Amino acid sequence: MALRCLSREQEALDILRTIYDYSLALEQPTPKIDYFATSLPAMLLFEEDLRARQSITARFLRSQAWLGFGEQQKALDLLHEVQGLDRSHTGAIDLLRELEG
Repeated sequence: MALRCLSREQEALDILRTIYDYSLALEQPTPKIDYFATSLPAMLLFEEDLRARQSITARFLRSQAWLGFGEQQKALDLLHEVQGLDRSHTGAIDLLRELEG
């Protein structure tokens, strides 16, 4: 969005396309635990479905890309999906408030 404010539309679209493509790729591989991750203690305490978490992240990124492409309804649909999967996803909560408020 900052690039658009600077009248650099093509660069903005290129970045949005990269985010969109990454969101699709993120849903493909099976996630694995990085044993050097700083979040490892939390992961050992709380059982979490890594594939579901990765899918939620991918959908949130894709919703942001759709919003940048001007596809507000597609973005809203994905944000509602994210909220349905994770009621405490702060990014989705904030973006939905901004779009629906």
